[in-house]
Amino acid sequence: PVVRAGAIEALVALLYTAGVSDNVKGDVVRTLSKLAVYTRSTLTKAAAPTAAKAEAAALAAAKAAAPTAPTPDRPNQDAMMQAGAMDPLISLLYTPPSEEVRGYAAGALANIAQQHQPNQQAAVAAGAIEPLVALLQTAESPSVRTAAALALVSL
Repeated sequence: PVVRAGAIEALVALLYTAGVSDNVKGDVVRTLSKLAVYTRSTLTKAAAPTAAKAEAAALAAAKAAAPTAPTPDRPNQDAMMQAGAMDPLISLLYTPPSEEVRGYAAGALANIAQQHQPNQQAAVAAGAIEPLVALLQTAESPSVRTAAALALVSL
């Protein structure tokens, strides 16, 4: 329900808004990161059983029709890309927000790109590798270095 109500677009818009504090940006990026890993089954648990069965049947048919094609089970990854999340997240890796916010941005990029080839290609094309390597090399916090490493592995 949150995603259908336009939450992803509103969260991404906050990242583009001038004057938003690092604390707010950190909260927005953490929320996007969590939304990216919701699976279709997580999103349909509250749906009527027949709707869930119909979606499962459609997914099974799609997999049978194209067994080698990537069929990500994370619809929010697509929604985040359509909302324009990639550019502000990469920008947060370059800009001088706190190291903590840069770590959250790296974690969100990892979740958006994980097992999703179009998003991986978009992140690489948008220039994510260089700032992630720099973050991995220079971050003082082990958790931030880990987030950067996970993002690089996801690409």
